[in-house]
Amino acid sequence: MKYHSSIRDDNSSDSFSVDIEFTLLKTVDCKNSKLKNIYINKLNRLQKEDFNRVKIPKFTYSVDGTTVLCKIDFIKGEYINTPKQQKIVYEDIVCHESDWTFVDYHNANFIVEEETETIYSVDFQSYRFHPNLEKRKKSWSTYLQES
Repeated sequence: MKYHSSIRDDNSSDSFSVDIEFTLLKTVDCKNSKLKNIYINKLNRLQKEDFNRVKIPKFTYSVDGTTVLCKIDFIKGEYINTPKQQKIVYEDIVCHESDWTFVDYHNANFIVEEETETIYSVDFQSYRFHPNLEKRKKSWSTYLQES
């Protein structure tokens, strides 16, 4: 994901437009092949998911033994913070039709990209098999009451 910025020449008032990309590197030491395979299957599933209005940052991964290195696009923006944004997360994440979804609903896990207003789910660790919709809704209600 590219963001526009500028660079100024220290010796003049000239300004030059540049594109900047931010990337997060996440290293997961899975400890054994079984856990590595579970994690890789989860990442493969996540790459194919569609959460409607909530997007997943682009990412790739590589494997070295039982270590998985994820390269993830950094989303420049702020945590969700409006009732409208929370409603989108509720509808597209909590009520997601798949048995797989994100289960940690804290606002910090959802970033609104600053120029596009697109919501991104950024906590890959909370993506998991969670088929019980009623439990998801209860977790959502509990989170709202605590925040």
